[in-house]
Amino acid sequence: MRTILLFEGINDIAGASTRSTPQDHISAQQIIDAMTAPATRAHQRGIKIWAATLLPFGAAEWPCRSAAGEQQRQRINAWLRADGPFDAVLDFERTRRDPAHPDRLLPAYDSGDHLHPNTAGHKALADAVDFKLLTTPE
Repeated sequence: MRTILLFEGINDIAGASTRSTPQDHISAQQIIDAMTAPATRAHQRGIKIWAATLLPFGAAEWPCRSAAGEQQRQRINAWLRADGPFDAVLDFERTRRDPAHPDRLLPAYDSGDHLHPNTAGHKALADAVDFKLLTTPE
């Protein structure tokens, strides 16, 4: 069995406000559509596809952080958890966010730029993958 893990970075959201014109801004719906397309293609080919929720980036420096960007991230994660066309969803966000500041990475997993996980954060992401999902019958 072949399986894809789709783990969308935050760059499309974080950089959206830096685009020169409003029509160049990227919406949550555009990201959802872009994530749906590979799921459709994978399923057409008999390939399972998992998705991972987007990690928090609330303490990152401008131009990354914005209230609109956080709303987009939350909308995409809610869609992934409830409606996404994926065979499994790995909720990286829920277990990697700081409970005191849910829009931020847990300090133990923060590389220092408040955007990218450190080595421990990457290990925690890998450890969160339930490989038993790979052995379930099709």
